[in-house]
Amino acid sequence: MLGSGSFRWLNQRMLKRRVDFNAGRGRLGRADVPSVLAAAVVAAAVLAGCTNASTVSSGSSNSEGVSANQIVVGGIAAETGPLASEFGPIFDGVQAYFNMVNAHGGVNGRKLVYAAQLDDATDPAQDTADARRLVEQDHVFAVVGVATPTFSGATYLAENKIPTFGYVINSQWFNQPTFFGQEGSYYNLASPGPEVSYLAHKVGARSVAVLAYSQTQSAQCAQGFVNSFHEFGIHVGLLDASIPFGVTSLSTDIQRMKAKGINFVATCMDLSGNTLLSTGLRQAGMGNVTQYWPTGYSESSLRSYASLMEGVYFFSSAVPFEAPALYPGRYPGMAQFLAVTHQYFPSELPNQVELAGWLNAQLFVKGLRALGRNVTRSGLVSAINNMTHWTGGGIQAPVDWKVAHSHGGPLDCNAFIQVRNGRFVPVFGTAPSVFRCFPYPQPKPPTLKSIPLPAGVPGA
Repeated sequence: MLGSGSFRWLNQRMLKRRVDFNAGRGRLGRADVPSVLAAAVVAAAVLAGCTNASTVSSGSSNSEGVSANQIVVGGIAAETGPLASEFGPIFDGVQAYFNMVNAHGGVNGRKLVYAAQLDDATDPAQDTADARRLVEQDHVFAVVGVATPTFSGATYLAENKIPTFGYVINSQWFNQPTFFGQEGSYYNLASPGPEVSYLAHKVGARSVAVLAYSQTQSAQCAQGFVNSFHEFGIHVGLLDASIPFGVTSLSTDIQRMKAKGINFVATCMDLSGNTLLSTGLRQAGMGNVTQYWPTGYSESSLRSYASLMEGVYFFSSAVPFEAPALYPGRYPGMAQFLAVTHQYFPSELPNQVELAGWLNAQLFVKGLRALGRNVTRSGLVSAINNMTHWTGGGIQAPVDWKVAHSHGGPLDCNAFIQVRNGRFVPVFGTAPSVFRCFPYPQPKPPTLKSIPLPAGVPGA
């Protein structure tokens, strides 16, 4: 049975998916565990009673769903259930991109048909059934737009070599050559990276606190932050990874922070926990403590909690939504995303899951264009896995798909964002870009020194 609470998306890559274990270190970079921790409580509850479903080959052809004038695809998302509002927008991002492409003639003479957008209801059994239905009944060529904490259908899709694109928040995406995430398909919660330590150093942190829920993935996130602070020589004055989900007061931790002289806090909590922390700090006369939140970077959050978010920092692995207006002409990829999604979904504020859908669709189309008229599933997978410099159309730092299924590189780039006077503002970029990039893998000894912007980083 599902709990009543839910993590909000840990907004962008708080912790990154790419890790080079052979190098002896991983990284937390790219702010996205927006998602991982957000789904953690729900996924743990749902999957606790779940067993691996047996799979049967679909027998579908290598070019199933492809006709002379169209290519049929489908998607799966948790549109109902505890996190429905977080996952559903992935379909809008995919549909908006497809609409744009179809308005210009499609791909190599074929229109893209988003024939089935299935709701798995945050239910593992339904997710597997949806995956089978897409392939065996809807006869889709690929699955484009997956966003769910219960991705049990991954086994079926992988075994049948169905090209699958989605919002990577589950371990099922790892090491699957036919699976493609919004910025790669691998991350690790507990491996240290430089971003959060760089931020602490930049704001003059003397002693830092790390707060997390007792739920496993949140606690792993906290340990990752602690690992990062230790690796880069930043003093951790307080670690509490035992906070119960749904807590109504953080006064004990706040008093401990005050007694220990904490002036920087990084959390692995959802928006509810973070705003509770911000409220408590202000009530305790500690409003000058710098806060980093992994979740909350969205206009809808800011509209609801502007005063509590003032001064808070966030990371983004993509060009911030605000950048095109602040720097006209410099970020055409993000400007296009904002314009097209507003055209087709004018009532929806831009958000990370919708952006993930857009990036999924962009990668899918880029792979199709490389194939010409001879479209096959195996050909599409091969074409994408040979891309070494994919930026989602100028929205994020380059991804090397030759390695992005299993480990990291070639870059570790993020935009740092702060709420200033009620607005999200990019900070600490490397001129002329909003991004700051760090060497990957980290040298020994590790360093917080960033590197000159490599080719392909948006705005560089």
